[in-house]
Amino acid sequence: MWVLKNLPGTPPPPPPKEAPALVPALDGAATVRDLLEKHRNDAACVECHRQIDPAGFSLEAHDPIGRYRTRYSKTQAVDTEGEYRGQPFDDIAGLKKLMLAQIRRFARSLIVRISEYGMGRKLEVSDLETIEAITVEAGKDGFHVNDMIHLIAESQPINK
Repeated sequence: MWVLKNLPGTPPPPPPKEAPALVPALDGAATVRDLLEKHRNDAACVECHRQIDPAGFSLEAHDPIGRYRTRYSKTQAVDTEGEYRGQPFDDIAGLKKLMLAQIRRFARSLIVRISEYGMGRKLEVSDLETIEAITVEAGKDGFHVNDMIHLIAESQPINK
């Protein structure tokens, strides 16, 4: 969820109230993929998990505290393969490459996040025209972070 919301800026909708909770210890699933496959079989869950799971799979090579791993246990290897927007990837580096191929989406999301931080509030509809103008201008020179920060700092919403 965090990756989709903060990197390309395309968060999935919140889960419906009827979505069942994931219960790994009681589920009989051998792997994270197995657990999520069972969860996706629920019609209320399938659409969101089609978006969420690939980014999560790419991060499975890192344990809950961020250490790199290639195995869950002596018998169970970590599988980081997935598909993002119809294109397969092998690991986090592959997902990164696919996301960077859509740099405008990533840059716009970063511009939104930096703008919200700079203003100390969420964006409003009236700010979106400025965000789009900053995105277009930053794209003229390849979306350099330094340029985006300067454009944001000089923009109307920040200077109000």
